Amino acid sequence: MVVYSSPRSLLPADSDVNTYAVCCRDLSLSCVMRLPPSRGGQLGSGSRPGKLCSRGDCHVCHHRVRPHCDCTAGKWIVPAAPAMSGAVSLPIVAGRQAAIVCWLLWSEWKGKLMDLHLAGSVAVVVGGANGIGLSVAETFAGEGASVALWDVDQTVHTQAERVARDRGVSVVGEVVDVNDPTAIDAALAATTSSLGPIDHLVHAAAVGSGRFGFPFTNLDPSDWRPVLEVNVLGLVHVAHAVTPEMVRRQTGSVLFVASVAGQIGSPTDPPYSASKAAGINFAQCMAKDLAPHGVRVNTLCPGMVKTALNQAVWQAWNDRQAAADKQDYEQWARQKIEQMVPLGRWQTPQDMANMVVFLASDRAANVTGQTVNVDGGFVMHW
Repeated sequence: MVVYSSPRSLLPADSDVNTYAVCCRDLSLSCVMRLPPSRGGQLGSGSRPGKLCSRGDCHVCHHRVRPHCDCTAGKWIVPAAPAMSGAVSLPIVAGRQAAIVCWLLWSEWKGKLMDLHLAGSVAVVVGGANGIGLSVAETFAGEGASVALWDVDQTVHTQAERVARDRGVSVVGEVVDVNDPTAIDAALAATTSSLGPIDHLVHAAAVGSGRFGFPFTNLDPSDWRPVLEVNVLGLVHVAHAVTPEMVRRQTGSVLFVASVAGQIGSPTDPPYSASKAAGINFAQCMAKDLAPHGVRVNTLCPGMVKTALNQAVWQAWNDRQAAADKQDYEQWARQKIEQMVPLGRWQTPQDMANMVVFLASDRAANVTGQTVNVDGGFVMHW
């Protein structure tokens, strides 16, 4: 049972209601009990509880709601719906009978047509201050999860505050360099202290070489080290820090954001492609290792997504072109999409986040060790 103190702007224009309790078995249609604002008193000795204690049906899904009155405590006790656990008590309003009404809370429940049962869980998103990672964090928060954003970007605190304000859940931001195990341990301690034990880990932090790598000899061997340190060793550092507690608790999910470049050997940035292939393989190693402990590990491979990293790939290519062959970012991307993406369109950070959050949920309870492409059909397997 979830209690909302809804902003006035979200309520019907003629409503004097300030508290809604969601009580429907079907979260796509939110049955709510509507109570007038409290008049500042509990039931008096002359009150007649039998008249206050009513029952009714949701006008849409017809789920019967039977609130009852606890005169001693001065509360309405609203039972949990079949798909939920627990119950909630709301203040009684003396002299006013509660009415059962039904209202579609689209402004607050949009996107919850399939409940993923993530509310109350704790998710850590590494690389959560920007791009795909930020969309993942926002989507977890939209599902009711508490979220920790870990990022080397100093804006992570501002982003965490904004997500918390927008989504109404607990969100913390921690500045973390994934190459610094001490910083990771500090972020882990701060996160668990603020939010509790971690249920879901998403690693979306990555860098490219910043150089156009075709042929690969355009790069120096020294160009590989910074990419491998962040994209491979950084991922390993985080996994070593976070998963032991998941093993102890015998539950959890881990997801690495890789790339289709890790499957096809994209020649534009060989260090990046190789690092993503390493991440895919490491996820499979972890999945086999952690499966007996109830921890699932998967990899998501985005295709063409408008991110700073994708723009850097274009920039590295464009800088090497003759003046007559240069293209702006949109021209370059459109040509690649037309040539290689059967669906013929960009993928978005939100597309990635939707799949990440689904894979973290119990709806994907039998999915582990898998590499899932969200790429418009760019790479197909059988």
